[in-house]
Amino acid sequence: MMFRVVYFTATCPYVVLMILLVRGLTLEGYWKGIEFYIIPKWEKLMNMQVWSDAASQIFYSLGPGFGVLITMSSYNKFSNNCYRDAVLVSIINCCTSILAGFVIFSVLGFMAHVTNQPVEKVADSDETPTDNQEVVNLVLPLVERGGPGLVFIAYPEGLAQMPFAPVWSILFFFMLLMLGLDSQFAMVECVICAIMDEFLSLRKHKSIVTFAVCASMLGLGLPCVTKGGIWIVTLMDNYTASYSLLIVAFFEFIGINWIYGFKRFSDDIYLMLGKRPGFYWRATWTVISPLIVVVERRTACIETELLPGTLVTQNFHLSDVWKPTMSWGPAIDENRTENEDGLGGNKQNGLRNGVAGETASNTRMNPLYNVELPEVSRDDRRRHNSEPKTDLGY
Repeated sequence: MMFRVVYFTATCPYVVLMILLVRGLTLEGYWKGIEFYIIPKWEKLMNMQVWSDAASQIFYSLGPGFGVLITMSSYNKFSNNCYRDAVLVSIINCCTSILAGFVIFSVLGFMAHVTNQPVEKVADSDETPTDNQEVVNLVLPLVERGGPGLVFIAYPEGLAQMPFAPVWSILFFFMLLMLGLDSQFAMVECVICAIMDEFLSLRKHKSIVTFAVCASMLGLGLPCVTKGGIWIVTLMDNYTASYSLLIVAFFEFIGINWIYGFKRFSDDIYLMLGKRPGFYWRATWTVISPLIVVVERRTACIETELLPGTLVTQNFHLSDVWKPTMSWGPAIDENRTENEDGLGGNKQNGLRNGVAGETASNTRMNPLYNVELPEVSRDDRRRHNSEPKTDLGY
């Protein structure tokens, strides 16, 4: 029952955003901020830092590369319309980002009107007046106003100049708290689910696993709230979060579309949805997206004079990475009965027998994917698949 708190933490920020938007649009000079927000500066497209920030933003807002989307989708039925869900979530995400932009820049326009300065100077680290200038001078060399400083310095400074400032400040930071909690619910569930899926015996002790994960994350986060914590946060934000996330995403592109193979992946999607991805998705998944990530990361590293770190690897069998398991959706008998006719010649080559039947040897072969499946009886597979998945436990 506790997972129902997500209904509140996910919808509450939208209510607060609408309240702050209405309030911002009633302030004097709000149009200056809106004008600054919606009128593009095309010359900025030549700055690779803009592309780097945009890539990091879309990855953080949509969540690819973290494993959260995969974790949450694992609770769906095999035939769930993941294509519809992906498009719908992407549209909602972009609309939310645009809405938040109007909320922020309407207040920045008000600040520009009050201080009689251009909006770009209001949003700049050295131009915004504040009563705590000594603290700001210490922090701003570390936190740029365009990043965390926009949320924790510039926007609160604008709220402080409004009538009934405490009310708006409480609403704003309550919204940030809800956003943080909602994000952490998903991230923690991702870690917990990965641990319990790897060690099935721990499923009986989810409370203990949850406590251990949360306690570990609490310990890792404590240095970030110390006196020098801003240095740690900035270091991780600038040199760890964005770079590692895009690198992980790049290797996901390569692993799925080039090592596992787009053809096999397309067949898996056909088994789920009854249709294959079109040319647009094939081009973006196999070529365009990996190329954009490589060019953007390479250029960003050159401009910021970053050198790639040492790649530390362990000795393991690479074939274990993509070897199917008993619970792999396309290998389950009941998932193959509806759409496998569309696979054409693969069925005639013994697709169903290759997945469900047994050969004379100690292993079973899947002719569609040309991989070796472990020897498991049908009763063992059904018993494994009938095991209840760990609930979200929010």
